[in-house]
Amino acid sequence: MRYLLAFFLGFSLFLSACGEREADIANKKASDASREEVAIKLAQASEEAGDLSTAEKMYAQAISQIGGARARLELAGFYQRHNEQRRAAKIIKEAEKLYPKDVEVMRAVANIHIAEDNPKAAVDLLEKAITEKPDDALLYNSRGVAFDMLGKYKEARQDFNTAQKLAPEYTMMLNANLAMSYILTGSYSKAIRLLLPLAQSKESTPAVRQNLALAYGLKGDKENALKFGLKDSSEVQMKENIKFYQMIANKGVGGKVDSEEDVKIPQIPSIPPK
Repeated sequence: MRYLLAFFLGFSLFLSACGEREADIANKKASDASREEVAIKLAQASEEAGDLSTAEKMYAQAISQIGGARARLELAGFYQRHNEQRRAAKIIKEAEKLYPKDVEVMRAVANIHIAEDNPKAAVDLLEKAITEKPDDALLYNSRGVAFDMLGKYKEARQDFNTAQKLAPEYTMMLNANLAMSYILTGSYSKAIRLLLPLAQSKESTPAVRQNLALAYGLKGDKENALKFGLKDSSEVQMKENIKFYQMIANKGVGGKVDSEEDVKIPQIPSIPPK
């Protein structure tokens, strides 16, 4: 009995030691995540203040001292925001080697494929990511863009609509992408109905206004093309753009033109100002 008791006591001490090691590992992960978050927030604050050199160092420091997929993606995003696409792509591809099953890494890699005009590879990767995280609106948005590039417009629009149901806060981006899908198939009226309220909102961006000008120009409405295009371009440039739009329209865009009734336009919720 004495030996049996000693065995159980020893076994319980072993379990206790295992529990302590697991607790230590969990605590270290939590500590690393906390330090990573602090480093990233400091980097973001430096970037917002215009101190890009310090921001870059802080992002890099988070990677060298802590590691992790997120810090690498944040640094890649920093490079993308400041037009250093090659450096961003290099960081993302490094992250892919280290964290091939991380959903955010998969989306970032897929977006690189899209930028490099390789939509098939993007779709293949995004389908794996969606299997892992089927409620991530940004995955559907990226796949929708890739589907448009492949000429799979119906699938693209389904993805944009799915993304909007999952994340209504991304309405502007998703409707802008959906509108471009309609422009690609000659459905200019549908694109205008989506883009017009976005262009008139307080959240409007130059890209939205230029896409609306494109839709009007391709439809042959010079007056409205100039009205929205001139907000971000000179009159000479806009007139040249309109000639280009008309040339494209004469040649046809995206093959067969859609019927105006073939796809329902989703209702556009209002976008509150920041």
